[in-house]
Amino acid sequence: MKFLHKILLLGAFLLISSNCFGQVENLFKPTESQIAEYIDEAYKGHANQLIYSKPNRLRDTQNLLIERITIFRSSKKGIQGTLISKMPLFNKFNGDLKRDLNIDPSNFNPLKYDLDFYSGYGHIYRMDGTDLYLKISPQTFTNASKSPKNE
Repeated sequence: MKFLHKILLLGAFLLISSNCFGQVENLFKPTESQIAEYIDEAYKGHANQLIYSKPNRLRDTQNLLIERITIFRSSKKGIQGTLISKMPLFNKFNGDLKRDLNIDPSNFNPLKYDLDFYSGYGHIYRMDGTDLYLKISPQTFTNASKSPKNE
C-alpha cells in the first residue's frame, strides 16, 4: 500500500510540474570543471575520499547536477517552493561555506545546500528575491545496485 501511495504521489508531482512549468529553459548547465569545483567546495578536503575515489558516487553526483537539477525562470504566480534561504548549508565537510547573496544560475552550487537530492519525490526551491526556481527531479533506478545506499 505504501508503495502505491508513493507511486501516486510521484505521478501527481510529475503531472503538476509538467503542467505548471511546461517546457522551461534550464539555466543550470554545469561543465565538467564546474562540477569538480562544486564537489571540491562542498566536500573540501574530503572530496577524494567521499566522491572521486568512488566511481558510483561520482557518477550519481554528476547525474544529479547534469540531469536532475533544473534552474528556471517563471513569472507565474502560485508556484510553491521552499525558499532556498530556509535550507541549511551542507557544511559537514566545509565549515567555511557561505550562502549565495546574489543567485546566478550559471555558477550556483546546489551541493552547498542541504537539499533533499535523494528522495523518491521531486522538490522545488524558490531563489529568494528572484523569479528563479530550482527543481530537483526524483531519481530513478534500473536496478538496486545503482542505489547510492549500496556504495
